[in-house]
Amino acid sequence: MIVTNNVQLSYEQQVEKLKKACEDFESFFYKMIFKSSNTDGKNSLIKMSNADNIFRDMYQDKLSTIAAKTNEGGIKEILFNSLKDNLNYLKKEDLNSKYEVHKKNNLEKNKSFLDLKI
Repeated sequence: MIVTNNVQLSYEQQVEKLKKACEDFESFFYKMIFKSSNTDGKNSLIKMSNADNIFRDMYQDKLSTIAAKTNEGGIKEILFNSLKDNLNYLKKEDLNSKYEVHKKNNLEKNKSFLDLKI
């Protein structure tokens, strides 16, 4: 069960947040691959300026985000499918806890009603 700002999210909202988190993780993973595959320009004949490094970093960010969104069957699907089962468990657990809260509230209402009669 995911709680954000003291507001409990619905199951569908939890699934969407999980999908986004898995996609962000895959994007970060691709970014690390792109970053490790590039040289820093230290061994090249042409030295790269800070602006070149910043541009390359921004380009790799965007490229990794696009790759994560368009890739099918990647890390995000594996993560999502394994973590989605936990959401199903939490959904069932949440339903049970809601039933218990509802049951408790009804008992309290009945008790207060009985107290009024006595």
